[in-house]
Amino acid sequence: MRYLYYCTTPFHILMALNMHFNNVIYPRTADDRATIVIVKFNNADAITERIKHQHIFDEVYLIEEEDTRRWHNKYKKFFTIMYDVFFSKRLLKQQFKSESVDFLVNRFDVIVASHLSHGVANIRTFNRNAEFYLMEDGLASYFGDFSKRLRSTGYLRLLKVRNMGRDVTVPKALYVMQKDICQNSIDAPIIQMPTFSENFLIIAFRIFGMPDKLPSYREKIIWLTSVTNTKEKESSTRKIADILSSYRKNDVIVRLHPRENNIIFYKSFNLDNNNNMWELLLSQISISDKLLITVGSTAVFSAKFLYDAEPHILFCYKLFPLPYGAQVADLELLVEKLRRSYRRPENIYTPGTWTEFEQYVMRFLQLKDEERKDST
Repeated sequence: MRYLYYCTTPFHILMALNMHFNNVIYPRTADDRATIVIVKFNNADAITERIKHQHIFDEVYLIEEEDTRRWHNKYKKFFTIMYDVFFSKRLLKQQFKSESVDFLVNRFDVIVASHLSHGVANIRTFNRNAEFYLMEDGLASYFGDFSKRLRSTGYLRLLKVRNMGRDVTVPKALYVMQKDICQNSIDAPIIQMPTFSENFLIIAFRIFGMPDKLPSYREKIIWLTSVTNTKEKESSTRKIADILSSYRKNDVIVRLHPRENNIIFYKSFNLDNNNNMWELLLSQISISDKLLITVGSTAVFSAKFLYDAEPHILFCYKLFPLPYGAQVADLELLVEKLRRSYRRPENIYTPGTWTEFEQYVMRFLQLKDEERKDST
């Protein structure tokens, strides 16, 4: 079998590594060949080089993906997308910086991606007989039909015409880390991925450049911040900081959102801004003993999804002005599903007022104090 894994984020690479390492689609044979395509992101160059040194994949490509979603000129966007659909090699030549893309034509039996980007769609166009699989994309894979969500109906119709009536967007299956929680309405089997073994984590730590010495995370509370890009969000963030600092501030560690610039809110607390991969860091932390505070970060789902660990979680989206409507409704459904999957559902709480938030923090710290006394 000839495999192609298409990755646009570090998390996608982690999922691709897990699938390939554990041969989740088909048993491996001596004739198997695997290619990984990595779309450029921050630090992608270093990760790509480390993947090459591990010799896990036969071919490794680092490309730049044209992102038309941010274009303001609707006419230019429309005609560019149309051109890319019907003259697919143009886009692939640009992405792979190659005068010919024959090395991508009829090369693959299996194509794996997190979603249907233009690049994936074009590679599918030249490998129509390949089986198409979706791998987990984090929280977004757990609700709705993620196989269609990112592409308009018009684009999907154009793509079908380009492929002479064949729908290259239909995945054969979706692979996720927690099948029992997944609420995806995709019209395909949802398959459980293997948990991370010790041998797999050794390789993953090397590829993602995890240091030998990691933050200890001895603190009882981990605050996973969001981006404070409005006055209203700044006000709510300051309220959390005030409440937490009124207790024992050394019991709190802040993990900054990658795009959060207002560090002044967190100056009273221990700070982790080392950018170590959270999903791997969790394997080294006794996370079930912690309280995670978040507006609605996908990171708080990772403990359960990846390691079946169950930390206390305070979801604060009701305390923040979030103009997302249906997205909040989807998040609430997932939070409820996560709660039901817990052995102790009461460990997940969504306060509706700041008083409820403060009371939960107090009870949690008291509980940890009592547990410490009992153990001594």
